[in-house]
Amino acid sequence: VPTQRESWPPPPPWCSFVPSSESRGRRRGERIVREVMVGAVKGEIHNLLSVLRLNSRWASEERFVTEIPLHAESSLTRELKGLHEYLQEKEGRSVDALAIVSPFVAVIESSTTSGQTTGAALSSLHKFLLYGLVRRDSARAAEAINRIASGIARCRFEETSRESDEVVLMKLLELSSVSLRCEAGPLIEDDRVAEMFYVCYRVSCHERASELLRSSADNVLAHMILVLFGSSRLLATKEDDAESADGFAAIDDEEEESVLVQLTRFLSKLCDPRRNSESTCVLALSLVNIALESGGQRLRGHAG
Repeated sequence: VPTQRESWPPPPPWCSFVPSSESRGRRRGERIVREVMVGAVKGEIHNLLSVLRLNSRWASEERFVTEIPLHAESSLTRELKGLHEYLQEKEGRSVDALAIVSPFVAVIESSTTSGQTTGAALSSLHKFLLYGLVRRDSARAAEAINRIASGIARCRFEETSRESDEVVLMKLLELSSVSLRCEAGPLIEDDRVAEMFYVCYRVSCHERASELLRSSADNVLAHMILVLFGSSRLLATKEDDAESADGFAAIDDEEEESVLVQLTRFLSKLCDPRRNSESTCVLALSLVNIALESGGQRLRGHAG
């Protein structure tokens, strides 16, 4: 007969399972990391809101007297505050990568923001990628990293002085490089990769660019070629070509070609001394050399 302290019937074996200290410690560590990352995002939200309010267009003296309704705020401010509320609700839990980056990308895409504001948003996105907020296993990681790549191609800001504008362009170049080289970089679609490359090239050949900015852009272009032609993206392209040869429709439209084919075609045109300056040809030849050095063995037999 069971006593009062005993349960009857006895619980099944799996009910008596007690997580090991190692698994509990791992879960606690993951929770702490998520909390730290969420805190970093909140800090960037406050920083960007402060920079926005430095501009009279986004500031209102009434906020010192009365609470401004959220619907009366600007769209950029509403998105940032909405993200802050979302993070409050997700305290200690995994968050959506696309929800984190979208308000910051909206800032760099806005043509009405100042260079200082755009630079702050670019720095925030750069930090998020360095901190690993957008990883391959993150929720909607592909959408998030492609949203960043699309924002890079559509970055706009109000011009002020040459020095200030070049600081923003330097941050744009840094974000382009880290976007491609981060863990989620392989998830960027080919068209988005090509757009980022063209943006960096336009910065390099801008007539008002200083020697420092031009040199930085050339280095980013070299890094992008090294990553693209030295990665598994080339192998994936070869597999796609094999499928086309087996009966699938071949790709004839240049816009639908793989990014490697697009960039190879683009660089070959830049190497023509009859159409381009000597400095442009030298840059193009150096990039072609990097492509051959990093992916030469795998380029053999590559169709396209």
